[in-house]
Amino acid sequence: MSKNIRVVIGLISNIILFVFGIRGLLINEPIPFVSYLFTIGGLIGIIALLLELKKRNTAESSNSEQI
Repeated sequence: MSKNIRVVIGLISNIILFVFGIRGLLINEPIPFVSYLFTIGGLIGIIALLLELKKRNTAESSNSEQI
């Protein structure tokens, strides 16, 4: 399994985590602490993995230009 596929799978997982966190906040759960954790953790993961994917795509395109 290539590194890009792992990054995309992680990105999808973090998007799902973020969506469940937002859903918990919108339906007014009695204890919103877990929803906040899911939302913040998912958002941090999305940002980090988008930057990682962008870095990998930039590195691949610069390698293909050198060849």
